[in-house]
Amino acid sequence: MVNKSIKLDYLDSLRGIAAFVVVIGHTNDSFKSDDKYLFEFFFNFLCNYTFFNGHYSVCVFFVLSGFVLSYSYFRNFDFDYVIKQSIKRFPRLLLPVLATSILYFFAKLLDIYYNVEVVNISNEPWFGKFWHEAYSLKQLFFRCIYDLFIFHDQGFLHNINFCLWTMPIELQFSFLLF
Repeated sequence: MVNKSIKLDYLDSLRGIAAFVVVIGHTNDSFKSDDKYLFEFFFNFLCNYTFFNGHYSVCVFFVLSGFVLSYSYFRNFDFDYVIKQSIKRFPRLLLPVLATSILYFFAKLLDIYYNVEVVNISNEPWFGKFWHEAYSLKQLFFRCIYDLFIFHDQGFLHNINFCLWTMPIELQFSFLLF
């Protein structure tokens, strides 16, 4: 009998490194400078053209997700595993989307969402793109479920949190993989 509880810890480590690289890439995108100082030029060069490239790390996430999702099935040929993972997949992707969207919602509601001020300080308009529409909590919940995951509404994505663009793709391709 094959051990079904095998965990590939080194892949979790790689995913953690990739997550860190994505954060660094977003930091670089949101606080670009005119590279007048050597450190700024060096940091921007590292983020854009080396292993700190956020786009590359997102691709690593996609490949790792596909490998990990299919690994257990091909190791054991257990169709029940596919059914269980298919049922778990949507909530596992929805929870982080809801958590970040609700965090934005309450920051906006409590008037502690300072994206305009950040744009003024950084001279980078990236932060100013979000939360131009007001949603109730109920609307936000349904927009996250239906507009994001089912209809893949890019307008909603651009308004709330563009970084969520990967979630519907992961959901669709995980079902394709299963």
